[in-house]
Amino acid sequence: MTRRPEQEAYLAARMLELLTRIAVGRRKCKFCPAMLYFVRHADGAIVSYTDDGTNHWSNCPEAEAARRLQAILRQKGQRKLLDTGPIPE
Repeated sequence: MTRRPEQEAYLAARMLELLTRIAVGRRKCKFCPAMLYFVRHADGAIVSYTDDGTNHWSNCPEAEAARRLQAILRQKGQRKLLDTGPIPE
């Protein structure tokens, strides 16, 4: 079933509204221009999503480079990729 453009626009607006309501914070990605919405899952994990509702690590163009950098920093004894501080409101 294909959706009409007005259906796509409606669904996109609803997803953005949902993310805005449930996000514990939001900010731009440090590796690409995407706006991230941080959602706390039931197990306590905080996961970043883009405005279309997908997990950002699955569609960030720089995700692989960030993972490689994180692995290098871990080997050097640093725990986090970047010191991001608290998630902004």
